[in-house]
Amino acid sequence: MNTIVQLFTDFGYFLGHLLSPGTFAIATAVGGMLWRVIVILRNQAEARDARLLKVITDGQQRSVNARENQSLQINKRLDIIVEDQANHYRDLQMEILRLQLLDGMDAKRLSESEVMIFYDKYHAMGGNSFVTAQVHEYLEELKKEEN
Repeated sequence: MNTIVQLFTDFGYFLGHLLSPGTFAIATAVGGMLWRVIVILRNQAEARDARLLKVITDGQQRSVNARENQSLQINKRLDIIVEDQANHYRDLQMEILRLQLLDGMDAKRLSESEVMIFYDKYHAMGGNSFVTAQVHEYLEELKKEEN
């Protein structure tokens, strides 16, 4: 029992010295300085983290912008290719109509209505004056043959 009493006595003596004005002032000053150091270190860490985050997000944004630019360039190229293919297809259709019209008139196997159907389609796609002249000559020949 003597040990327990001695322990409480020593603890009371320790608390008395700890709560004395001199010790309390030193503990408060040291604690305040440590707190200030912790605040400064925390602010520096937050600033460093903010800079790193900005570098990362800027890098990601540049990467996204580069991908968007690359995607736009690819889309422009594809649009040009599609437009070229559409023009080639249109030109091919027009050439097929021209050949059908001229071949049918040359073989004299097209009626007036068939010639007009082919010619209207051909003319709507652009046509040219040579085919127009050939169609008019063919239609005049058909009228002469009917009379």
